[in-house]
Amino acid sequence: MYAVKDSKADEVWSLSWMYDQKIYTDVLPRMDRMFELHKFWIFKHSNKTLLKTHWKWMQEEHDFPIYIQEEDPDVVIPSGVVFPLDEINDDVFGGRLLTLLPDGTESEDIYYSCTISFMIALAIHEGFERIELYGMEMGTESEYQYQVPGANFITGLAVGRGITVVRPDNSTFARSAVYAYDITQMITRAQLDSGLREYQMQLENEIAKMNVVKGKFQMMYGLAKSGKVTPERLSQLQLEVIDAEKRVERCIGAVQSVEWQMGVIDLKEPEPQVNFDVGLEEVKE
Repeated sequence: MYAVKDSKADEVWSLSWMYDQKIYTDVLPRMDRMFELHKFWIFKHSNKTLLKTHWKWMQEEHDFPIYIQEEDPDVVIPSGVVFPLDEINDDVFGGRLLTLLPDGTESEDIYYSCTISFMIALAIHEGFERIELYGMEMGTESEYQYQVPGANFITGLAVGRGITVVRPDNSTFARSAVYAYDITQMITRAQLDSGLREYQMQLENEIAKMNVVKGKFQMMYGLAKSGKVTPERLSQLQLEVIDAEKRVERCIGAVQSVEWQMGVIDLKEPEPQVNFDVGLEEVKE
């Protein structure tokens, strides 16, 4: 999976449940550092079996550090190491990322949108010369839509620091066609809206044509029983029905594709209150 086992890297860093061989069989050759930067209350108050098992695992002794957000006087994480956020911010950002406020003043800013961005930032801070990224696609919808930009941003900072960043050839992370050279100009929201209407009209027309062909087939099917229609003619009509259904399916795919692109453009900032249990229900226990 992702060729991580073939890596010659000095260290292997991971996060979440990648250590669990029952879930991710034979993926990691080893683990030198693990990152769990979520607040502890997510695990303390969850009824999900996966989260409870993970929380119990974190409270066990391990031969590698587990980076955590903060220490909890009520919880002992034997391998826990507090993530040095302030030190990293001073090094990686150093007051060079600013927000211009309405009153004309400027405020120092930072940008982390996911655990991966913290991991890359730590590698930058510690002076690694090469970073290999495996399985960091974040290609699905949901929370990944707002996590990807921050990971891409930090990756750009790493390259700007002279660090070599490597991805497998099948990875989509921080990769796209070259704008203006490989692809045409940007498609606007208005253009997508216009295209969507055209595809919807085409879909309606194809559905109408399909219904006509299906109706003819049903009628001929009844006549075929009485011998008034040859099997060859009936077979030809059946192929026409199949072809009509395929045209409808293609139109549906086109409509859904444009709707997805419009949804990405219209994507709003996530709500501050996140139900992590709901979000993790997709993970098989």
